[in-house]
Amino acid sequence: MTLTVDKQIEAFPHTNLSKIVGTPTYETIKILNEEISANAVTISNDSGGIYGYLALTIPAAIYSTVTATPFVAPHAPANPDLTGLTGPQISARN
Repeated sequence: MTLTVDKQIEAFPHTNLSKIVGTPTYETIKILNEEISANAVTISNDSGGIYGYLALTIPAAIYSTVTATPFVAPHAPANPDLTGLTGPQISARN
């Protein structure tokens, strides 16, 4: 079964992030970062670690104290060559 974006979001422990009303404070930013980090851990990646994408939400120096497994950022796929294709042909490839 393919994991869709909606299914991934449903798996987040914080599907609704805390809103910061007014001027952000250290405490409100900390709470929001903790929620985002908890969500990032649930997204599996190919680097073999159990911490998902946590490395994207915390400083590298802190991440290295959490795990010895280095985080390998995924590479975006190359853009397909659409030279000479018509609009309908491009749409059919999506």
